[in-house]
Amino acid sequence: MYKEQISKNRVKIYKKDVIVIAPKSWETSEKNCPVCKLTFRDTEDVDCFLEWECCTDCRDQYAYHNADKWQNGWRPKIKK
Repeated sequence: MYKEQISKNRVKIYKKDVIVIAPKSWETSEKNCPVCKLTFRDTEDVDCFLEWECCTDCRDQYAYHNADKWQNGWRPKIKK
């Protein structure tokens, strides 16, 4: 990946055959849930990750029911 500044607040990001023009402070975000390791399905999962650090399924199954522990850093150990 290569970045080229094109203005005071914008950069051009080259990655393989794709060029992205983005704000200078732009960074990629997580694409998989760190709890269940599944890829986010939609923007609801992304929004949920920003608030709960997990997808909506993990929030509903684990975070809500263990809110105090969750806020203190607890995460379930999921066997595959």
